[in-house]
Amino acid sequence: MSVEYQTDQSSWIAGTPWRDMRIHAGIRSGSGERSMQISGYGILNRDPEWILTSDDYAGFMVPSTKSELGRIPGNSGRIIFSSYFRYGQPWIRVVCIDRELEKVFLHFCETALEELSRGKGVAETLQLTLERFRQLFEDSGGQVSSECIVGLFAELVTLEWMLDGGVNALPGWLGPTRETHDFVLGKVHMEVKALRASGAGIFHVSNIHQMADPPDGRLYLVGVTLKPGDLTVGILSERIRTKLKLDQINTFDNALKSIGCSFPVDDRWNRLGFANGGIRTWLVNEDFPRLVTSMLPGGALPPGVGSVKYTVALEHAVSNEVLASRILQELTSQSEV
Repeated sequence: MSVEYQTDQSSWIAGTPWRDMRIHAGIRSGSGERSMQISGYGILNRDPEWILTSDDYAGFMVPSTKSELGRIPGNSGRIIFSSYFRYGQPWIRVVCIDRELEKVFLHFCETALEELSRGKGVAETLQLTLERFRQLFEDSGGQVSSECIVGLFAELVTLEWMLDGGVNALPGWLGPTRETHDFVLGKVHMEVKALRASGAGIFHVSNIHQMADPPDGRLYLVGVTLKPGDLTVGILSERIRTKLKLDQINTFDNALKSIGCSFPVDDRWNRLGFANGGIRTWLVNEDFPRLVTSMLPGGALPPGVGSVKYTVALEHAVSNEVLASRILQELTSQSEV
């Protein structure tokens, strides 16, 4: 197992403030929404704020006046503008609904904040900044990363596997919501990882909480072995829809849409094809090779460390491997209780 630590500063520069907010769950306000003041940009005697919506979208809030609210820019595909009142004070909310564009969105926010700190009008500044970045948003949004395609494909394979096994797994599919684990069905939590057909059985962990024991159940690792083939996200999505109840299809489509993959699936998500090489499963417990906060002094990351990434070699988890059918049996018996 290899580990990479990132300090708060390098995490901020290499990533985004919203990534840090996902890690530091204590920064929270409202119903499921997190916010954090942005110092150094006093606007109308108030500090603007980074926000992470309850749907896990990146955004920021800018202090405004009531007169400015009538001149809010129109929505632009991936950027949503809206008015907001808190304690009687008006704000303009700007949210990016494409998670792949967060770094571009960060540059958009910083540029707008610099202009606003010079005393320029809020609505006009946001409109001009949007025009300046419009082409960059469109260019950056034209391609879906291979990592996103592979991750979604592996989760869809897992979803179909459970549906074929008689498990109503759709309500427990949390991957699109960016929760800690990809599937949560009662006491069974599952983290899905794509594994290469040729390789040493290595996967990456990008969140120190990802392999932690859930307080209310058991955690399983589901490894989906992938190799080049003709099966795409679109074909697999169509196949899954035929296995769902009529009242579930809309839920499935909305889940895809939440990660920018609307149905019918477009070519951006279908540019990679796979063959499903099968599913392997492991019980994640104290014998599994992992790093979690309970192993650290004080049960927390050291001061100044904002995130941890590491890789796991499954050759060290031989004793943890279990039959996939065991999980299906557990899920089935659980639903019958």
